[in-house]
Amino acid sequence: MLINIQLLRFFAAFAIVLFHAVPVFRLEEYGALFSWIRYFGFSGVDVFFVISGFIMWYTTHDRRGRDQAFRFIKRRFARIYTGYWPYLVIALVILGLFDPAALARKDLAASVLLTPLPIPERVIPVSWTLTFELYFYLLFFALLFLGERAARRFIVVFMGGLALLNLVGVLYLGFYEASYFETVPGLVRLLVSPYVLEFLAGCLVCRLHLASVAGRPLLALAGSLFLFAAGAAYNALVLDGTMQTGFHVVPRVLFFGTAAVLLVHAAAALDHAGIALAPRLSRLLGGSSYSLYLSHTLIFSLFLHLFGEAFPAGRGALGPAVAVTALVVGYSILHYLWIEKPLYALAKRWLGTRA
Repeated sequence: MLINIQLLRFFAAFAIVLFHAVPVFRLEEYGALFSWIRYFGFSGVDVFFVISGFIMWYTTHDRRGRDQAFRFIKRRFARIYTGYWPYLVIALVILGLFDPAALARKDLAASVLLTPLPIPERVIPVSWTLTFELYFYLLFFALLFLGERAARRFIVVFMGGLALLNLVGVLYLGFYEASYFETVPGLVRLLVSPYVLEFLAGCLVCRLHLASVAGRPLLALAGSLFLFAAGAAYNALVLDGTMQTGFHVVPRVLFFGTAAVLLVHAAAALDHAGIALAPRLSRLLGGSSYSLYLSHTLIFSLFLHLFGEAFPAGRGALGPAVAVTALVVGYSILHYLWIEKPLYALAKRWLGTRA
């Protein structure tokens, strides 16, 4: 696996951790940097989606056809659920002990299966992204039945049609207004979401790199940083910090999705140039990124239940915030090594897809 892509997975997850840590520990008073994290930290999800498309194309570009398609879908579903279900159990225990009223409002069956579901009804709210991942896997499963050239053409046509649909939807149909969210089934919103463009763009970026069309990584990196900054400014000054809601997904993908594509391109290009930082550590941190993503809100929640009333605000919160965040990272690595990896290996053996 490309080293820089692995490290980028960790930084994407860590950005989301920081995004959630700021309100939990009330760090806005500490300085402008913490205030600005809430305007762009959530974009780690967009980076994840682009990386997901990149990795799927990278691991299957020379493996197509019916048998490879079924092998792929079994492995990816096993990866999602064996990583997710242990944290679902932990979340149920925390809610059962500290907030049973909130637990009663959750849709347990849909949370287990990761079917489309409003975020407030999910046992683990951040699991909404996993539903998109499953959709991506099913879409890519279908692509594996096609030859590589046909798959590329399908992706380009699909991306164009989806972009046009969303443009018309925003301008004329009110796709992302409150009335649309109240009346249109979640499955429909999932199928036509611009997030799919990020995933498919990741596939195309990987295809370019496999064809040795590496481009200029430093220029791509500079462009990526500019777009992240521009997106954060747009979120702060125009959207009043609400870009992470479902009502502004189109500008989110335009700013942060494009920035993520350039960032993934830069990371892969640097890999091809032989420039990578701490390969063993990068693999470990990248491998634990899924665990980090799922664990952090649970650990923050447990911390608030146990110590919330005595927790200081503002500058006095920085030390405990750093300590708890370090605990989140450390636990995520141990969970990855001792629980997530063994469960995934067991599932692959059981499904006959170990090799």
